Amino acid sequence: MTINLKAIITAAAFAAFGTGGAQAEQLRLLSSWDPSFPMNTDFVTPFMEGVAARSEGAVEITMDGPEVVDPFSQFEPVQAGLYQILFTHAAYHTGETRLALPLEANLMADPEKIRTSGLWDEIDAGYNALGFKLIGITTTGTGAYQILMRDKPADAENPLAGMRVRGSPPYAPVIEEFDGTLVVLPAGEIYSALDRGVVEGAGWPVVGTQDSRLTEVTKYYMTPGFGAGHYMMLMNLDAFNALDAAQQEVILSVAKEVESESAKVFAELTVSEVEFMQSEGLEAVELSEEMTQRMTSAFATGLSAMATANGESSAEKIVAFMRENGLM
Repeated sequence: MTINLKAIITAAAFAAFGTGGAQAEQLRLLSSWDPSFPMNTDFVTPFMEGVAARSEGAVEITMDGPEVVDPFSQFEPVQAGLYQILFTHAAYHTGETRLALPLEANLMADPEKIRTSGLWDEIDAGYNALGFKLIGITTTGTGAYQILMRDKPADAENPLAGMRVRGSPPYAPVIEEFDGTLVVLPAGEIYSALDRGVVEGAGWPVVGTQDSRLTEVTKYYMTPGFGAGHYMMLMNLDAFNALDAAQQEVILSVAKEVESESAKVFAELTVSEVEFMQSEGLEAVELSEEMTQRMTSAFATGLSAMATANGESSAEKIVAFMRENGLM
């Protein structure tokens, strides 16, 4: 007789978790990034592995990504329960809600401060109304975004003057503050647009520069960066409520631990990315303190206006909360 050691170990794990030998809870996660991107390797994978280990096999999570569902189309299938968990960015579902978009202008982008200030709970409540449970918010800390350029700026006070700069709408306030012109292009077209001179610059997250290969077609980068990247783990609210209390606690506790490490991990990744850019021969275009303040203010003002442009009450509430608590 062949002994199935894996089945015996799994059954024992289920019993230890109090499932009485029940089948593992299978959850499906959608991520907005490819498997090799840092957002997945440094946050989603540890979350999935942590949940499996802490639940002793009683909760298992599998992941699909943008190759299955486009990032801009992932909100609805999780909201409908076809998937149970979503790892994404607020910019990918502005058509459904803009309530978390103001997070990008967070001046104190620290996981603990996001929670202790009450901001985490405010965002959770906003997503609850849409059928989601907030599981965690990973943050890059400040200086998450940058402008890469083909040529050295001619105007030291307005470094993007006369440049056509690719960027998604959230980049617009900074590009326009320094007299550049926003050009909206899909991410997959940025490389060729820079290479052919269709645009002279591009807004891009600092973390992910190496994977983008944009250093092959640019020579300068504007520093310091601006804004604070926030990546959210959301769960279908009905699916979350269907779990027992122990399973819910496992998911929330593991997500909180991953969340608490996020700023540190992103800080290390940022250093690595800047070192890579410099090794590729890119030169820094350093902004003065006054210019940095202009940039920070323009970004916060622009994002706030963008978040509240359609009168969404939950987004207005987040903007007001952040302002009242000195987070913006």
